[in-house]
Amino acid sequence: WDFRQWSAEGNRQLVEQLYPWFLSTYDGFDKEIKRLDSMRYIYLHHFGGVYTDMDIMASKALGPSLAGNGLVVVERGGGIQNYFFASVAGHPLWEKVLRLIKVVSSIPKVRTPDIYDDVLCAVGWALLTPLWTQKFHAQLGGSGIIEGARYRVFTERESHEVLGLDH
Repeated sequence: WDFRQWSAEGNRQLVEQLYPWFLSTYDGFDKEIKRLDSMRYIYLHHFGGVYTDMDIMASKALGPSLAGNGLVVVERGGGIQNYFFASVAGHPLWEKVLRLIKVVSSIPKVRTPDIYDDVLCAVGWALLTPLWTQKFHAQLGGSGIIEGARYRVFTERESHEVLGLDH
């Protein structure tokens, strides 16, 4: 495994060089967390691999549970969570997520005092889950195939018991 930790400057350069169509959206975010959250989709689209938030701890080897799957996600509370992903590089899901973020970010905002809802609707699970289930017709549990890649959805309990993830 290679571990990569990115800086704000490195993130922007990656967007500018590889996703120039997304740069105005990236620069236009009103919160740094939206830039950071959008980067996980860029990392997975461009590099593939495993993405986890920094507060995720793994107590088991991930390799055996990821083998044979082009996409691995975690479901919690009826939504595809964005704190852990595994993916092959170039899977179209991630570019479609970025394009949806671009569309959603162009919609005039109704200011909400709840930063949690604002961020989740713009770049988080509240944006990702409908794309996963409606555009890609993927399920919120079990396994299947989308856009040529086998996927596996772990429940939160399974992510702890099988993957060894603690959040």
